[in-house]
Amino acid sequence: MMLLILFLTPVFFLSAQNQTCGVEWGTTHQLSNDSALTTTPLLTITGDSIHTIWYGVDTLGTISQDGIMYSHSFDSGSTFSPPRMLLSMDSAFAPGLIAASQEGYVYVAVLAAIDTFYGTVLLRSSDAGINWQPYRYLAEGKDPEGIVAKDSLVMIYYGSLGRSPFGWLVSTDHGTSWRRGATSVYHLASMTLVGTQVHAVGEVVGNIGRGVTEVGYFTAPLDGSALFGPDIVSDDDNIPSILPTIAVNEYGDLFAAWADTGAIVFRESRNGGFSWIAPKVLSVRKNAIFSNIAADSEFVGVVWDNDFGNGGAIYLRTSNDYGKTFCPIDSPTAGSEVGEPKVAISSQTLHLVWSELSAGHQEIFYRDGKLTKNPAIVMPPPTAFALEQNYPNPFNGSTQIQYDVPTPSHVTLTVYNILGQKIATLVDAVQPVAHYKVPFDGGNLPTGVYFYRLKTDTFTAIKKLVIIR
Repeated sequence: MMLLILFLTPVFFLSAQNQTCGVEWGTTHQLSNDSALTTTPLLTITGDSIHTIWYGVDTLGTISQDGIMYSHSFDSGSTFSPPRMLLSMDSAFAPGLIAASQEGYVYVAVLAAIDTFYGTVLLRSSDAGINWQPYRYLAEGKDPEGIVAKDSLVMIYYGSLGRSPFGWLVSTDHGTSWRRGATSVYHLASMTLVGTQVHAVGEVVGNIGRGVTEVGYFTAPLDGSALFGPDIVSDDDNIPSILPTIAVNEYGDLFAAWADTGAIVFRESRNGGFSWIAPKVLSVRKNAIFSNIAADSEFVGVVWDNDFGNGGAIYLRTSNDYGKTFCPIDSPTAGSEVGEPKVAISSQTLHLVWSELSAGHQEIFYRDGKLTKNPAIVMPPPTAFALEQNYPNPFNGSTQIQYDVPTPSHVTLTVYNILGQKIATLVDAVQPVAHYKVPFDGGNLPTGVYFYRLKTDTFTAIKKLVIIR
């Protein structure tokens, strides 16, 4: 047994006008190294673990690493594992989709043809991408269009090959068992989840222009039993709006971006999609396409490829006041033949992957940047007891545990191993009303699953943390 008494600080924030803005860029990492034509990079973040996939194309039959390629980082992007082929191009007919949960599960869904099977295949890891289980057939004749995961829940949105409808595959046990959900005629281009809902956007036919596409907003319950919408969030006019993408922060604020005649348009909802603030045009030029968006706390990042095909550039705009204002346009790379950017934000850090021509080959690159904190942002006092998921998680050094105390209370915060033995007492004191953030150093503990418990006279909550060496 060991007793750790750690310094803890009440966390308060207030909101005012934005004063500073920008990204302090870090080192660029080349993730692919096999000189194949590589496309469609994707990434997902859980704690300080970064999971990336891309699609390697081998037109000559001489490349050993093609198909669905995977790499991860356990130190917030400082280093990455060597690329690993999850499914070869002989079987994987299209780039995959990736999602991960805080418990260390990573999921990749891909359209594949294996023996006589043609449809959605699942690749799964239960140890943060270190080991991968054999592929599993999920749905014959179905093409995965989107995937989201949280805790033990995994949801895949699919299309039926050669025909409609679209529909849901749902698992509530980390992808062990699956069932079919509701079907729909709508194609969802991008989705995310928070709380008890999936939020999504897709291209729909507007009401004014004949056959003109607009951006529709949808919601779905976590059991996949229905799909509600669309509510048109782009200007319903004679100008097509295409390639929408959506993000949500932990407060339920929604942020969407799309291409509109070559400009990137941004729109936000501060009430869970019930209403939307007037759109903002983020791009200066008129040849932008392939946008992607991410959000975390008060930070929002929108990235896009500034040209279709070769000769383009990647541009980025960030906000540190929930999308109210945006920093000037930035770029993570000086490359000229770049594209397909994807972005994620976690703990004041922006993570970016893209494809770029390098030494005659199209390769995959990663770069992160520290976002500028807005000193004027504040959070009101808590109204209910709450215990948040530790961050980062999984972790290999230290992590932060956040919780809320709405009334003065005697609080204990303890950490246990999987056998129920107490490892550490982090808090044992009467505390005033505040948002709290407590550090926990697990540097001397072995790899494994642990639990932390917050207890007061009227409230108890337990969450799981994972240490990976």
